[in-house]
Amino acid sequence: MIAALRRLWWLCEPERPRLLVGFVLTALGWLLAGVPIMALAYGIDRLQSGEVDRSLATSVAVVCVASLVARSLVAWRANHLLWRLAYRVAERLRHAILDRIVTLGPTEIDRRGRAETLTVLTTDAGKIAGFLAWELPTMVGASLLPVVTLGVSAWFDPVLALAAAVTVVAAVPTIRFSLR
Repeated sequence: MIAALRRLWWLCEPERPRLLVGFVLTALGWLLAGVPIMALAYGIDRLQSGEVDRSLATSVAVVCVASLVARSLVAWRANHLLWRLAYRVAERLRHAILDRIVTLGPTEIDRRGRAETLTVLTTDAGKIAGFLAWELPTMVGASLLPVVTLGVSAWFDPVLALAAAVTVVAAVPTIRFSLR
């Protein structure tokens, strides 16, 4: 997996700054997804402590709506940036493959199989584009969100956060075993 990611990083060489910006925007979008939950948890915490007023409900609602709008805009920009980048990388890869095919000649292509060559040009380059634009940013965000959630939990209830962290750490060997 690490070797494949290194090759992918090499393929993205001219696009790396945009790729990093796309990942940062993706991470920001995932963080903004947690803001309404934190705002509601804060509002519930204040209600339980007896601090009830109309401004609390208005503030929580405004924060929720603003974060959802901001997340939508950030996610749109990240998706737009990453898909354009992914198509550029796939295009460069396809051109490199075609240049290599030209140097090989028709007998080598017949020996390897035309179907295999066509598959690499169409399907494999498309899979790389999809991985860059969708799967890799999703993995980044999905890795970030539990850490932030655990941090927020620690702010509200450190004992609950510790119990959640111990549960996750204890589950890792089982998850790794089941993924084999």
